[in-house]
Amino acid sequence: MANKNSFLEKDLEEILFSAPQSEIRKRGLRCYRYDSISQQINLGAYGITDIVTIKNEGYRRIPGMRSIIVTIYELKHRNINTEVLIQAARYYKGISDFCNENFNLKNTEIEYQICLIGSTIDKSSGFVYLSDLFDNLSVYTFDYKIDGIQFKEESGYSLINPQFPKKLKTDIIFHIKRSISEEKHLPDPLTIDDLPF
Repeated sequence: MANKNSFLEKDLEEILFSAPQSEIRKRGLRCYRYDSISQQINLGAYGITDIVTIKNEGYRRIPGMRSIIVTIYELKHRNINTEVLIQAARYYKGISDFCNENFNLKNTEIEYQICLIGSTIDKSSGFVYLSDLFDNLSVYTFDYKIDGIQFKEESGYSLINPQFPKKLKTDIIFHIKRSISEEKHLPDPLTIDDLPF
């Protein structure tokens, strides 16, 4: 593994599967926490995953409900784009359908997360804005140099010069002010004394 061009997806997968979690987090992949890890899970017609991790959060999040976080890692040697997200979404659907059909989840909340990792990210489309929109989506790029692998979270993209028309600013301000003034005319919230019983 001398340079990024000779670095393959299977190399990235092997590093994530074998290296200590704390070392991977130190190198920038902050979301990398798990109790169990699997690679190359065959989901039938849904495809074969790269890496899936499971983190048991116990009963800390919701009283009386066990919380489990399932993270699907889709790894690419090159560009991360919408197609990669759709591929990971297919794996999510396969795993969630399997869990719903085969396990009693009555007192269990499963939170599904997707983490996409590649050497570059598609900046030519709106893909770069998705990780800011969805809380359960993380996007990372990696760089492999002589001192090893480093990860960088990709988020917070905005256009440098969005060229918003002046009318848009006026319209937004008008609607926000109108919404606030309508809110002032709402009745007070109900109290226990207002109930008819």
